[in-house]
Amino acid sequence: MVRAKFYDYSNLTALVVDDAPVVITSIRIMLRKMGFKDENISHNKDPSAALQQAKNHIFDVFICDYNFGKLLNGKQVFEEIQHYKRLNSNSIFVMMTGESTGKIVRSIIELSPDEYMLKPYNFHTLKQRIQTALIRKQALHSLYEATANSDFEFGVDECQKLLVTHPQYLFQVKQFLGQFYRRLERLDEAEDLYQGVLAEKNYDWANVGLANTLIAQEKEQEAIILLEDILDKSPNNSHALMAMSHLNIYNDDIPSAIKHLSIASELVPGNSDRELIIANLCHAMGDYENGLQRYRTYYFTNKNTYRDTSTSILNYIRAIAYKLSGGDKDNHDTLRKESSILLSVLYKNINTPNIISEMELIGAHFAINDKRLSDASVLLNKVYKSNNITCFYGRLHLCFLLGKLNYKNEAEICLNNCQENIPLNEHELVAQSQLIIIKNLINENNKQSAIISDLLQKINSYEKTKNEQEVINCYLEIHSQAPYLQKICFEIIRNLAKIWPLNWTSNQVRGLIEECNNTIEQIMPEKNKEAINYYFFYDKAKANLKLITHGG
Repeated sequence: MVRAKFYDYSNLTALVVDDAPVVITSIRIMLRKMGFKDENISHNKDPSAALQQAKNHIFDVFICDYNFGKLLNGKQVFEEIQHYKRLNSNSIFVMMTGESTGKIVRSIIELSPDEYMLKPYNFHTLKQRIQTALIRKQALHSLYEATANSDFEFGVDECQKLLVTHPQYLFQVKQFLGQFYRRLERLDEAEDLYQGVLAEKNYDWANVGLANTLIAQEKEQEAIILLEDILDKSPNNSHALMAMSHLNIYNDDIPSAIKHLSIASELVPGNSDRELIIANLCHAMGDYENGLQRYRTYYFTNKNTYRDTSTSILNYIRAIAYKLSGGDKDNHDTLRKESSILLSVLYKNINTPNIISEMELIGAHFAINDKRLSDASVLLNKVYKSNNITCFYGRLHLCFLLGKLNYKNEAEICLNNCQENIPLNEHELVAQSQLIIIKNLINENNKQSAIISDLLQKINSYEKTKNEQEVINCYLEIHSQAPYLQKICFEIIRNLAKIWPLNWTSNQVRGLIEECNNTIEQIMPEKNKEAINYYFFYDKAKANLKLITHGG
């Protein structure tokens, strides 16, 4: 064991956060016994109030319980302190918990605080953990600074120095060095480092780091063998499951990626990035039901945290709108009520042009879902021309709706620019999941265009041979792909004036006529309708329906 140097704890400040007064009293006594001055020890029973204290003062030592009932938990407190940079390179965070369940312990380990302790503990345990963490943090503070500042070249240089000056932290330094190499895409050096560590000790972090490095090097089979071996020995390893999902994404196997991420989420709940990744991948697959469920989990996990923003509320409403696009009649009223409650929160806080445009975009989506195409078109054009939306999910939403109303050129331009809206500091797998949504939407649009182009060619051939039944069948297939194409809606009406689709009931045809007429009436200018003699064909189609229905 490394000999701990003496600390003059009287110069250090501490913040103790626990909802049990007896625990706070006990820890204060222990800290005073260590040498902390009583006036330098702060405490709070409420995690939100403790965060406010931390915003007003940077403490040297944070000691925080994990479970606060319905309030923020210790994990969220730690993330808040990190986000607002209230944990400097010399400060330490010690997590406490009275619960030894697998989920809680795994969650704390995945979080990687400086130290964690299971209750009950004694003075010597607390002193040893705090002292060890302070000494280690002071020795490696430059690596924490390099990580916080994303200065990975500096981090590599500092690692090389520390390997010489602080051999007692050999493996901790190498763990940082591997991360820096990967971020700098110095993958051969990262692979050599991880292989060297594993030759000495079989650390999980080195195995997972090596697996991620092999994936980045496109050494797929080696990565599969390594990850399968890790998960065979340690099936609850959330980091290995995340790496396996990374490999699945690399292989474009999105269902398997969702599966592995979902297992990790069940084993270690409350990981916000993981829930967002799953929500994104479900969205990319067109599984809007599970996408909404995952985003709802993400949203409520992050209530009253730094992630609880206007954007998170907008994305929640977006997830509802996407779900309703599938025509969920059973839950329609419940979901609309849910979205109305969320919108009322936003209405109270509208203060920027981009939020206003985002809400108009959501209004356009609900208008499309309600078949109010004229309203949707007006709102969509307004948002597109304003160019106020800059966040990734807003731009993606705009692209989706432009495609929905068949503004193909605008949708293509929007999608090509969408990647630029992915934040540079985004979590690696979050960024990848966002790229997959873009890729799949582009593929879907291209597939739809190819199908429509092929069907239009078939229509041209069938019209030459006067095969009217196949002509209308092709128009109906196009309509199923793109229900708001004015020209196609008109051609369906024109053909229904003289022919009946095979195996269609009168109610189905009546509904088709009403649907096509609704699109034309709302989107097509009056002069265009007059030019093609629209109402003549519309009346004939209705007359034909009446004739055949009565004849039946």
